Amino acid sequence: MIKWLIVSILMILVASQTTVNPKTQGCGCSNLLSQADCQAQTGCSWTATTTNSTNSTNSTNSTSASTGGTCNISVTAIVTYTTYCGPLNSTSCAMAVGCAWLNNTCQIFTGCTAYVNTTNALCQAISTQCTTDTTKCIPIAQCSTYTKSQQQCEGNAGSVQPYKCKWTAAGTSGTCSEQTCKDAPTTYTTLKQCTNWISNCLSNGAGCDTVLGACSTYKVSDNCVGRIGSDGNCGTPTDATAANCVARSCSDAPKTAAYNTDIACVAFQPAKICVTTQKGCVDSPLPPCSTFKKTDVCTDFKGSDGWCTDDTTANSTQCRPLKCSDATFTTNDGCKTAVKGLTCVTNGLICTDALLSCEQYNDTNSNCLNYIGTNGKCKGTSSTETAKANCAARICKEASNTLKDDVSCNNYKSGCVTTGAGCIDVLGACSSYTGIATTCAQYKGNDGNCFAPTTQTTDGSCQAKQCSSADATFTTNAQCQNFSYLCYTNGQGCTTLTTCETAQYSTTCQGNNSCSSVNNLCLGLSDCANFKTQSQCLLNNQIYKPTGSTTTYSRKCLWASTVCGNISCSEIVSKLSVTLSDLKDDATCKAKLEGCLFSGVTAGGCVDVNDDCTKYTGTLTTCQNYKGNQGKDQCINTSANASTAAACVKKACSSAKTQQTTAISQQSHCQTFQSTGCNFNGVDNCTDGDCTTYFFADCTTVTTAKDGVGKSLLCAKDATKSNNQCKNRTCADATPSGATVFNTDALCNTWLTGCVTDGTKCIDPTTATCASYNGSIAQCSNLVISFLTNQQLKGSCTKTTNLCSAFTTCDAHVLSSTITNNTDKAINCQLYIQDGTNCSYNPTTGKCATTTNCTSYLHNLTGDAAQQYCWSFYKVPGNFCWYSSGSTCSEIADCTIFPLPAGSTQCQKFTGSQIKCNNKNATPTINDSCVDKTCTDNTVALSNADCETWYPSKCVWNGTKGCWDQTKICADFQGTVDSCKIYKAADGPCSGTGLGTTLAACYSNNICTNAPTSTKTDADCKTWHSNCITNGFGCIPKASKCTDIVDPTVCAASALGCSSTGNQCLTKPTQCSSFTTASDCNNLLLAGATTVSCGWDATKASSNCVNLTCELLPSSLTTDGQCSTRLTAGTCTTSGAGCVTKDFCQNYKTQAICTNAKSKDTQGSCTWENSTCRPIKCEDKTIGATNDICNTYLTGCRTNGVGCVTPSALGCQSLARQVCVKDGSGNPCYWFQNQCQQYVACTSLTFTSHPTCQSYSPSCTTDGTKCIAIDKCASLQKASCFIGTDNGGSTFFSNCAAFNGTTNADCSAWGSKCITDGTKCIDTANCAAYLTQVACGNQGSDGRCQWVAATTGATGTCRLRQCTDATATDTTLTTFTGCQSYTINTSTKCNTDGKQCISLGACSSNLVQAACQSGTDGDCFWGLPLSSGTTTNSTNSTSSTSSTTVSSVCRLKVCTDLALTSSSSCSVAISKVDCVSDGTKCIPKATCSSYTTREACAGKGTDGLCAFTPTNTTTPTVGTCRVFSQCSDANSDSTACNSNPSCNFVTNGTSTTCSTHTCATKAQGSTCFPFISSFDLSTYSICVLSGTSCVAGNANTFTSTLCFDKSVNTYTWNPTSQTCQACNQTVTNNTGNNNTNNTNNTYGYLLKIIIYIIGKNYINTQIFFNKIFLIKKFSILKLFDFISSLKDIKEQENQKIIIESENQRICELENQRIIELVNQRQWRIKAFSDEISLQIFRMNYLWNYFKEFK
Repeated sequence: MIKWLIVSILMILVASQTTVNPKTQGCGCSNLLSQADCQAQTGCSWTATTTNSTNSTNSTNSTSASTGGTCNISVTAIVTYTTYCGPLNSTSCAMAVGCAWLNNTCQIFTGCTAYVNTTNALCQAISTQCTTDTTKCIPIAQCSTYTKSQQQCEGNAGSVQPYKCKWTAAGTSGTCSEQTCKDAPTTYTTLKQCTNWISNCLSNGAGCDTVLGACSTYKVSDNCVGRIGSDGNCGTPTDATAANCVARSCSDAPKTAAYNTDIACVAFQPAKICVTTQKGCVDSPLPPCSTFKKTDVCTDFKGSDGWCTDDTTANSTQCRPLKCSDATFTTNDGCKTAVKGLTCVTNGLICTDALLSCEQYNDTNSNCLNYIGTNGKCKGTSSTETAKANCAARICKEASNTLKDDVSCNNYKSGCVTTGAGCIDVLGACSSYTGIATTCAQYKGNDGNCFAPTTQTTDGSCQAKQCSSADATFTTNAQCQNFSYLCYTNGQGCTTLTTCETAQYSTTCQGNNSCSSVNNLCLGLSDCANFKTQSQCLLNNQIYKPTGSTTTYSRKCLWASTVCGNISCSEIVSKLSVTLSDLKDDATCKAKLEGCLFSGVTAGGCVDVNDDCTKYTGTLTTCQNYKGNQGKDQCINTSANASTAAACVKKACSSAKTQQTTAISQQSHCQTFQSTGCNFNGVDNCTDGDCTTYFFADCTTVTTAKDGVGKSLLCAKDATKSNNQCKNRTCADATPSGATVFNTDALCNTWLTGCVTDGTKCIDPTTATCASYNGSIAQCSNLVISFLTNQQLKGSCTKTTNLCSAFTTCDAHVLSSTITNNTDKAINCQLYIQDGTNCSYNPTTGKCATTTNCTSYLHNLTGDAAQQYCWSFYKVPGNFCWYSSGSTCSEIADCTIFPLPAGSTQCQKFTGSQIKCNNKNATPTINDSCVDKTCTDNTVALSNADCETWYPSKCVWNGTKGCWDQTKICADFQGTVDSCKIYKAADGPCSGTGLGTTLAACYSNNICTNAPTSTKTDADCKTWHSNCITNGFGCIPKASKCTDIVDPTVCAASALGCSSTGNQCLTKPTQCSSFTTASDCNNLLLAGATTVSCGWDATKASSNCVNLTCELLPSSLTTDGQCSTRLTAGTCTTSGAGCVTKDFCQNYKTQAICTNAKSKDTQGSCTWENSTCRPIKCEDKTIGATNDICNTYLTGCRTNGVGCVTPSALGCQSLARQVCVKDGSGNPCYWFQNQCQQYVACTSLTFTSHPTCQSYSPSCTTDGTKCIAIDKCASLQKASCFIGTDNGGSTFFSNCAAFNGTTNADCSAWGSKCITDGTKCIDTANCAAYLTQVACGNQGSDGRCQWVAATTGATGTCRLRQCTDATATDTTLTTFTGCQSYTINTSTKCNTDGKQCISLGACSSNLVQAACQSGTDGDCFWGLPLSSGTTTNSTNSTSSTSSTTVSSVCRLKVCTDLALTSSSSCSVAISKVDCVSDGTKCIPKATCSSYTTREACAGKGTDGLCAFTPTNTTTPTVGTCRVFSQCSDANSDSTACNSNPSCNFVTNGTSTTCSTHTCATKAQGSTCFPFISSFDLSTYSICVLSGTSCVAGNANTFTSTLCFDKSVNTYTWNPTSQTCQACNQTVTNNTGNNNTNNTNNTYGYLLKIIIYIIGKNYINTQIFFNKIFLIKKFSILKLFDFISSLKDIKEQENQKIIIESENQRICELENQRIIELVNQRQWRIKAFSDEISLQIFRMNYLWNYFKEFK
């Protein structure tokens, strides 16, 4: 029985090869899962379900499989072609060159004269190229050519803008000329209207002018309002007697809410700098609040000093600026909301612009508790509750001892931590506390929970609990940490844990969140790549945190060759040995690897929680169950077929059209589809994209467009599109509308932030120069203000000719005449900064002047105005300039220069000569000066934070109340053991000896090694002392060595510049050559480097570690994206398997690099040609049917309908029918006479005949050299006189007889079937219809004609030729060849009778040997008749016998008439007769078995290919012949054997064999042929390379590039599961894949046999199951299905005999292979015992079926 079991098992193994039948198992289009497979299959087309973020980068020639799509049968659509004119509307059509608007359609333009219209409007509506001569359309011309009449002049269009003519009468005649700006209608009120009239016209508000005059040039009687002058918008003068208009002033604007923005004010008067008061406009600068009156409602106004409110000072009628203190809120948010325009915070009681220190508040104790100061929350210091006193900052130690946790202490004062019974600034050791046993037990120190012996009944030092002294019954971390917060359980008590690696017990490890217990080792969590040894790797986990997620996942690390790597969700099957079909739900995927989810693929698989929707697969229903991008994106399926599984996509607004059941026609529909983010696109869909995704008649109304990062966009109409498509707004899109003229920066800025005006339109200042602006001197000069304010143009402009130009120096800056205030002039100069030099205004010269210090700032101001002016210059070294007297500013020498009003704290805001200032007195008096601030000025500070706030980086707390200089040393401080630690001294940190409340001098404890072991970072150690750094377990001096660092994990961050080998910390070398191993070289950093900068060069004999180059990067980097981010960005690119230095194409020397690498060339990619590398060009893309395909390949490329071409080379003549629209320059093309031609009018065609021109258009005729447009007959020349616009619309002739012509050339011009009869044209007809000899000389419709001369007195006739006419015409035509050459028609052939030509008849009708060559019944032969019984092929004329003489005759030729020795010659010797040769003569083809010679056998039989076997070696050409039905039939026939690809002919000495090919014999050297066919070519067996041998294998091992092609098109690549899978599940594939439902599956069939054999011989259940699981890992469910099917065997007992017989046959055939497989396989029973126990309940169920079967 054991041998039966082994045999059965091995049958399963040998069946693990694939045999396929392309006819029944071939892939249909719908079976193909990858784009590459689909495109390789004829008749299939790929439909993508996702679109690429293709940035339209230039692609290479490589093709990658796409997972986002479906493959379908190609449907041949009805072909429609787009024409250049066809899509255009009436307006666009009339303006387009080559087009004309006729009969409500856009047609090809023929020429103006073809259109009969009497008015300019009608002709212009057809084409703007046309006007009228009052009788017909004519080409437009200059107005001066229209001299007939005023009607003609004013009715016609001119050839230049405004394309309108005007008539100037002169007596009885006049002149016609172009209209000017002044001729525009007075209803034109906008710049747009005027520029549309003539491009250089300006609007004066009531018509147009070339140059505008000032407002004063307009009369009041003409209505001032609405008029525009050179000085801006005009208004009516206040003087009722004034006759002329005036320019508006800013203050003329109504004081209403309509003018509450600067934009509105600028629009009111663009010529001035108007600003809003929030209720009207004023000239800039904005005045302070004090200029407004209470009667105007102060809160409506905003001044230069902020929003305004009522001045509550007695008798005041003015407003004042709003202050923070006007609001009483206790939260910062409340203060921000209540006070407009100011940044206010709360001090706990009211709002303020800046917090004071607690010591600066003076209030009662209860109120002090509510204050918030710069040094934190405050407390009271008053001795009584009602009395006021200065508040003070809270002190941690003063907190209630009921505060027992850090949160409560921090709430009392920020930074406080609990001692367990109160709060403290810094937690000290337990020994710093004193008390008895009960009080010590309440404390917590930095060394753990505290205690004192129960015997300690008087105050004494507390001690830290030792973890080792905890109760041995503590088995949990909670118990240990309750004992002392630094303790962790060891399972039998508690222990400390300094590092993860020191934990000796798993429970200890598990108690620390930063540690992980793996195989009884405790390891710190890290990324797998950090583990340098295999043992570290296999014992560690990766802590995986997806991008942007707060959730972490623990994933097992995997050692691969020499590195430790992470495992991704897609690698579960390959790296964790998991069966793909097991991964079919989220729970299983998560269980196998944290952070993984089910992919939705039917075959199984997982994706990462971070993956987007495209990584999931599902139907319309199941895709909705998935959420990509960490659950943020809802997934959907966009397939038209609800049951079709495809890649899911993110639910996008743009999919609403296909996903919604109702039509999308309004915003609410989009909100229903997705509640937020989706907006109606204006047509029929939703969008969340930029302006280009919207379609509105008025794109400026779109407010919901956003860019890729969610930033709002403004939109404008895309004038190049005719479908109302919008585009992202640019400065140049600003179009004047109504009264809005974009001639100021403010107006342009309202159109799009950052835009400025060039004087007439908006432009982008980042690309503008002074020379791009128009304007007066004042306007040019004013440009500097807007430019510099917006930090756009660092320069000023002045007037040169008609444009502005840039200044080169500050001194050359010309101030605008509109700036009259000296302060404004100074500010204007100050804003102008050239080459780092400051500018100021010199009132003496009235010009700007370069300044170097405060005294260079000149002015003619006094008082506060002078002070404000000087104070504005804060950019000068010394911080501020100051005004003391005179016309210059002065430097601030010291704080005493600041005189201040009483009660002000302004001094603290100033800095003198680099020294902060302070008030001279606590209560300043009028004109008190400021003084230099000192540390000792502060006598109330209670912490270092208070002193830092008082004077940053200068002062420290003195330990009591107040501050002193930070140069103090520890010995200068008095304190206790606790308080000395808090002090900041120059030689700190400090320590103390004073116990309890006893003060004593502190001492320096700046020894780094005295720092606590919990100090684990350089920053923490620096806090201990500035000279300390960490060693990972405390601190060491900065002068230490890397080897002094204890914890290798802190190496990389150490200030010493160290690197870790994983086990120790070493000094980073400065040169790569210092590394001696590849691992260190490729992974460790050099000193000062932040990334690996060395690489291992294995080609060198020594000193292999060198500076990292692109070429030394790992070969696993296979894309440009991976390579380009290494080293300097963009330096490297891919070679396909590694990286190379990015270079120009010409420098790449191998094809692999050339085709994979990106290049520095403009094209960006390369191609390999003639053994050299060059940049790709459009023409390299030979298959590119659309412009999108070509532009994607290389930006700018266009299609010619077949492939891609450079636009400059794209002429109409090169375009295919479907793209014959326009050439590369945009000129129109038209398809005519089966080719694409460039066309703008009839004159584009160089045809000389009227019919040809007419075939192009009925409106075309010819002038003899080219086509022209038809015209009135009287206007046409003789060569064109065929048809006119005034002959009733006559059409082309109906028959040839309508025209005269004496030559065929004349007549054929009218039609291809017109010929001449000598005098006129006639139609081609039968010969008998021709009446003249000239006509008879032509071809008739029935053949060649023959003229028969007339007898006397009669006319000749024409008839069809006859064979006898040949000799009559040419007496030399008497041979067979000559007569055959005489043509009549296709059905009539001629022969000879030896004397003349006669009609060809049957062979038997030929009476002479010369004619016996061919007959109507076949090839002829001159010889003895076949009925004579002779078999000779002699051509003798007679044959004599004893009784009769037989003569030769002409008869049909037969095979035996020919003495040919090769079958190939015989096969073509007689037409329509199949012959072969027997080696001496031809014989009729017969069945293979009737042949007796090798040559006949080689000629094939009527029953198929034949195989020859010689009778013996002495007569090798004679023998037997049989039908070639199997390889062995041709053991002696190499020709037959080699004709079948499944057969292999082998010569061994003198013997030969023809046997069936195996994978090994089919292979060519090391090249393994992918498949071998069966003899009848119906099925194919797959071959694979195993090591160096080619063996039978499984197609599912093929890669994506081999899968479809090398499986004979029966398998397809599944991009989702990354496997090669069968298209049709009936493929014979015995590896246990998804073929369980196939009744023809060899695997299942053999399995039935095995179970029957085992069941028949083993009754014991357990033995049965053990034997079952000796077999290769079968799916339990699969076994269940097969055993269930054995019921059929029970019902049909005779099936047992068939099974046993089949089993025996397979064993015999595969015996040798079984023995080999037994030697190769070592079965391990134990490996399956676990699986048996897990599935035993299923086995019991199987056994019941088996017993029933028995």
